[in-house]
Amino acid sequence: MVPQEKSNRKLQKLYSTVPGYEAILDGVRVGRGYFEDEVTKRGIGPAHSSSVHPYGDVEVQAFALSIPNDGSNEIIMKSMLTYGAHFIDDFLDSADKNRKLGSISANRSSPHMILDLLGDVGGFGRFLASKTTQQHGFYKAVQRMAYGGLIQLSEDQETQSVYLDEHKGIALRDVAKALRDDVAGIRPVAYWMTTKAVQELFFSAEPQYDPTLAEAWTLFYCPALYCHNAPEEERAGELQFQGQEKPMEAEMVQVIEIGTEHIKCFKDERLPKRITQAGFVSKAFEGRLPDGVSDAYKAAEGVLRKAAG
Repeated sequence: MVPQEKSNRKLQKLYSTVPGYEAILDGVRVGRGYFEDEVTKRGIGPAHSSSVHPYGDVEVQAFALSIPNDGSNEIIMKSMLTYGAHFIDDFLDSADKNRKLGSISANRSSPHMILDLLGDVGGFGRFLASKTTQQHGFYKAVQRMAYGGLIQLSEDQETQSVYLDEHKGIALRDVAKALRDDVAGIRPVAYWMTTKAVQELFFSAEPQYDPTLAEAWTLFYCPALYCHNAPEEERAGELQFQGQEKPMEAEMVQVIEIGTEHIKCFKDERLPKRITQAGFVSKAFEGRLPDGVSDAYKAAEGVLRKAAG
C-alpha cells in the first residue's frame, strides 16, 4: 500500500466520525473546484503554493468548518472561503509574496484598501465577499489576516508591539463588553493567535452573524490552529516574535476557557453541530497539541455538551 492510500484511508475514517459526512465532503470538494476554477480564470494561480500548509490539510479544515451548516450551498461557500482564505493569507504573511507591505501598513485601517492593494488577488477577495450573507464579517476577517502578516513581518519589536495592540483593539471593537473584559489581560502577542482562526470569516456564510459569538469561537480554536503548523512556520521563518515571549501553553488554555464560557451563554441552535465540529478538530489535530491544550479541549467539549442539554 502506498503512503497516499494510507493517508486517504485515515482521512476517510476521520471524516466518517461525523454524521452525514458524505454530503459535507461532497460539498467541500465542489467548493474547492469552484475556488480552483476562479483562480485559474483570473490568472492568479497556482491555487496552492504554501510551504507550510499541505493542500490536503485545507480540505480537512474546510470539512471541519462546514460541519455547522444548513445545506449544500452553505457547505460549498464555507469550502470556498477556507481555500480562499489560505490563498489570500499566503499573499499577506509571506515575505516573498507581500510586495506592498509598506502600503498595506499605511492603509491597514481599511480592509477594502488592503484588498485593492492586492490587485487581482484582492479582486478575488471581493468576489468571495459578494457571495457571503454577512459581508462585514468577511471584511473584518480580512483586516485581521492582514494584521497577522504585518505582525510577523515586523522588523523590530516597537513596530510589532504597535500592530499587536492595534489588532487587539480592532478585533474586540464590536464584541460584548463582558468578553472584552475577560480578554483584557491576555498579552497582545498571545492574542495574536486569533489571527489564525478568524471565525467571523466563516460565520459570514451563515444566515445569522453575531460578532461576539464569532469571537468566542475564534478564541476557542486559535490555539489549535497556532499549534498545528507552528513548527513548520518556525522553520520557514514565518514566526517572528521580535524578542517577545511566544504564546505560552497556559495562555492557550486560558483563551480556550474564556471562549468556552462565552459560547455556553449563547442561545445558538447550531450548538450541537458546533460541538461535533469541536470534537472533529480535536481528533484531526491529535498529537499536534501540547498535553495541557488537548486536555483543555476535552474539558471544554464536556462543558459545551452539558450546556447543549
